[in-house]
Amino acid sequence: MPSTQHDAIQTISPGIGEIFRQAREKQNISLKGAARRLKIRETYLQAIEEDDYNSLPAGAYVLGFLRNYALFLN
Repeated sequence: MPSTQHDAIQTISPGIGEIFRQAREKQNISLKGAARRLKIRETYLQAIEEDDYNSLPAGAYVLGFLRNYALFLN
């Protein structure tokens, strides 16, 4: 059983960051441009794309970032 919420996200969504990166690149959106439009720090989006959830703020912030990034790329 995952010990933290970040571990839980990694357990249920391996590779989601790669999916986000591919979708962003397919739409010719830079990481900087996505960060600016979403008002999410570029370093946080990069951490999401690298599946590095330990570099992100805790809890609800991560889930909000993931939801907003997914909706943006959809």
